[in-house]
Amino acid sequence: MPSSKYHLRNRLEQLRAAARREWLVVLDLDRTLFDTAQFYQDFLGAIAQTWGTETATVMMNVERTGEHLDPFEYLQREHNIGYDAVVQAFTEFTAKKYPNGANYLFDGASELIKYLSNRPRTHVLIITTGTEQSQAFKFSLCPELAHLKHEVISENKGKVLQEKFEAAGGITLGGRRFHRFALVDDKASALMPISAHRRRILIHILRPDAKFQEHTGRSDVREVPNLKQVIDILR
Repeated sequence: MPSSKYHLRNRLEQLRAAARREWLVVLDLDRTLFDTAQFYQDFLGAIAQTWGTETATVMMNVERTGEHLDPFEYLQREHNIGYDAVVQAFTEFTAKKYPNGANYLFDGASELIKYLSNRPRTHVLIITTGTEQSQAFKFSLCPELAHLKHEVISENKGKVLQEKFEAAGGITLGGRRFHRFALVDDKASALMPISAHRRRILIHILRPDAKFQEHTGRSDVREVPNLKQVIDILR
């Protein structure tokens, strides 16, 4: 009869084989799942309504320069307006503007999350660039994302993912190491650092009215105008 060592070795091989078949789908938040432009429009509207148009205009001009701006930190630093006061102003503004509740997810986002949540051997991670405070507030506006793991980083996410693969041969999440992954992002600069590989799916969301009208120029990067087409690629 086969020894217990044989059974253990066989089981470990089965687990390794199963792990190699599992996918990690990495999603970007801002301008990919989350309508950041609409959010900032409402955020600035709330600021203007509560503290005057000058405060909102200065914030808007800083944001347009491309300088990274945490609106909560800015308002606290420059105007001594605290986080709770800002959240209250935003909540009151959006309650009047959207009687049925505000929705900052792009069309197709809910369907994509539902599909991925039910897809066999698939795990989802949202990686977003920014500050913990501002990104946490955006997540709080999207209950559909509450069950998903997410990370807030300050670096180019494509560079981070590529370095993890080169260093460890995969991405570790929740004790699992993933050898297959997909990245969905609206910025070509986030996709470019990742080298082409048959176990990687790179999807560039390029909407007609996108703030970043960049192209990767790579045949291995799938370029689509909306999230609904992402489901077709991942099927």
